[in-house]
Amino acid sequence: MHASALLQTVTFSLFIAVASACEPSFGTGVSIVGANGFVTPNGRGHGSSAPFWDILRLLGLPSSSYVFRDIDDTSTALTRNADNTVTMEDTADTPIPLNQQFIIDCETCSSTDPSTAPAGTVIASNCNIKPFADPSLCLQVDRAPSDNLFVRTCGVVPNAQRFTFTT
Repeated sequence: MHASALLQTVTFSLFIAVASACEPSFGTGVSIVGANGFVTPNGRGHGSSAPFWDILRLLGLPSSSYVFRDIDDTSTALTRNADNTVTMEDTADTPIPLNQQFIIDCETCSSTDPSTAPAGTVIASNCNIKPFADPSLCLQVDRAPSDNLFVRTCGVVPNAQRFTFTT
């Protein structure tokens, strides 16, 4: 294959990979569904589909970051710790620290306005949640019964690293 044709193929492939991802908009409390069911701020799966999260989008270029806050206590946020565990910790005043900022990278995002959508509407699916400071890592739900949250190299356990967001 000629070098210029190879470069065009690589460039086209990279364009397709970037174009297939989306960043969701929320605008209201949401539920997060993981491998073991609904994910709550303490990491545990539960039977309720009620929204547990207030997800704040911080607009930026080239991509946005998100802060995952407890809908009942917005003074706490999902926080990546030095040992790669993920817990809820007090939110800092601005600027928001990098260990409380995440990237949401989804295969599918709805064009429906989440603030007016009925309960249970899928906002985004097949999503990875990545620490903003290290997007090679993905949020993962541990095996039941612990359901703890932590970050690990993306793609190691794909099903445990995929999330769906609903109203």
